[in-house]
Amino acid sequence: MADEERKMYNFPGNARSDVWKHFGFYAVDDNAESIQLDRSKAICKICHLAIKNHGNTTNLYNHVTKRHGRELASELQTKMFGDHRFQCVPSSTLDTDENDYNKSKTITNALLEYIISDCVPTSSIQTKAFRKLLFRLDPKCEIPDDNFSTTRISKIYRETKQQILSEVRQNTNGGSMAIEVWSSLSSTWISLCLHYIDNMWKMKAYQLKSLQIDDNLDNKNLNEIIENCVSEWNTCPPVSVVGNGDFYNNHTDLSWHFIPCLAQTINNAALKGFEIPDVKKLIDKGRNLIRYLENHASSLPMIDDDIVTVDTSKWLSIYEMFQWLSTNTAVIEDNLCGTHTKTQSLKLLFTSEDQILTENLLSAFKEMKTATSIVCEESKPLVSMILPVLQKLLTSFTVNQSDNIIISSIKSTVYNQLSSTYKHENINLYLIGSSLLDPRYKELPLVSKEQRNQAKEIIFSAALINGRSMAVPSDISSNSPTTTILEPSPKKLKVESEPTTSTLDDWFSDVVCQQGRKEHTELDRIKTEFNKFQFTDRVSAKSDPLLWWRKHEIIFPLLSNIAKRFLCTPATSIPANRVLTCSGQEQEASRNRLPSKEVEQLVFLNKNYKRSIDI
Repeated sequence: MADEERKMYNFPGNARSDVWKHFGFYAVDDNAESIQLDRSKAICKICHLAIKNHGNTTNLYNHVTKRHGRELASELQTKMFGDHRFQCVPSSTLDTDENDYNKSKTITNALLEYIISDCVPTSSIQTKAFRKLLFRLDPKCEIPDDNFSTTRISKIYRETKQQILSEVRQNTNGGSMAIEVWSSLSSTWISLCLHYIDNMWKMKAYQLKSLQIDDNLDNKNLNEIIENCVSEWNTCPPVSVVGNGDFYNNHTDLSWHFIPCLAQTINNAALKGFEIPDVKKLIDKGRNLIRYLENHASSLPMIDDDIVTVDTSKWLSIYEMFQWLSTNTAVIEDNLCGTHTKTQSLKLLFTSEDQILTENLLSAFKEMKTATSIVCEESKPLVSMILPVLQKLLTSFTVNQSDNIIISSIKSTVYNQLSSTYKHENINLYLIGSSLLDPRYKELPLVSKEQRNQAKEIIFSAALINGRSMAVPSDISSNSPTTTILEPSPKKLKVESEPTTSTLDDWFSDVVCQQGRKEHTELDRIKTEFNKFQFTDRVSAKSDPLLWWRKHEIIFPLLSNIAKRFLCTPATSIPANRVLTCSGQEQEASRNRLPSKEVEQLVFLNKNYKRSIDI
């Protein structure tokens, strides 16, 4: 069968890159009853050419640009320059409609968009050359001066903040706080982002504040920062805080649940495994080989794929380096063996032992590669996915008898790093409770009955204690078979007033048990709803749990409220692709170059411009 006649399948799930709409996959066997996609090669929908798929989209986008640039000219232009509509900025301040505003104001508004969307210092548009460029474009254009930031940018900041304040103050369902610590020039900053689920079951996320801090931030200061932020924005106190597990490793006495960032946990655990001496040597050898190929690319015959870029701070970048070297072993050997510097180049080649170790590493980290893809492709990774992902990784990194010494050492290192990050009982039970309230993961076969019961008690307790932190009670112990939780007196349901007894009740008492009947408390209703929820069918892992709860809220009115308080916590404190991949690094570098006086306003506007779209 010709390739043009074969049935092509779209990218399964939600693709993060728009380029995937021009590519699909063939089935491994077109005649099989159960369709299994061959994801090793992406098939161009325009020319049906097979492109090797290594997990990133660089080669796919290069193919579309070079081969089909004219056919997709308008789309590629949008891809390059982006959509500069400012949704979070009030239209009274930033309106680029040229029908209503003259050219001068349009250029000025474009400058504001450039500064905020790219998070660049205002000094970048105050140079002599830049002002000359603006004058050439339009002599009437407002030339930015030293007061540009304190006037235009400040006005946008105040109006945007007021708009978000009105939304945040309407939230009564509780929320979570994502924390990121980063550096700008010579200063250290902490940024706080509020996450909550609104009444329509849409996840909302807004950057609230960025503060300059000392390097020796302690528990008391961190609690004070969060409390002041909550007070300033007049919002509900967060039930959880998610951030870098390394930075907050000793902050176990916080007022809220602290949840280590899943993306950073995966990256740190993998990099820890790569520190094994034999693996470290192989990484250095691979980097030297890649560097040599880059420096001599012009004198070497064409290699099938673009040479990968290696960032040793990202575990996935190292994995993709090994994957690329393994795939192109024969081509690399043919290229280097044919060069004039044969002796020098042959020293760079992987030996047979190196190739065996490379294949073993790719096999050992295969499940972590899948977990990384899942976390990065998830549009809104929730805290409920941490425990299932963690259990899957711990299973894959359990040492087998067939593993050699190096692989056993790597697996043990990664296993210990992963398990120790979430070992605190307070964190573990919160993760179990979150997964129990997610229709995708609620079964949890690997969780013990004792831990499941403890997590259920936390859910029930949190449902009755409105507006208070869902902390694990001090009397919960991993060694105690039963759990006793101090709770306020259960609230009774409001019912219409009726006589306490009657002659008719007395007459029926022996057959309908009217005497001494038990009134259903709110706790009874919550337990009933929870048991009913547990017996519902588990939904697909690709399903949206928030959409499921929106449709079933009327069936579980009490349990749905507590689900909002648990599921509002993100699995990662910052976008996973920034931690695990090389994408997003340019904008992060721009932010890190901001002067201190501009950080608060520009970071706030930059983040909230993006966050204005529901995630």
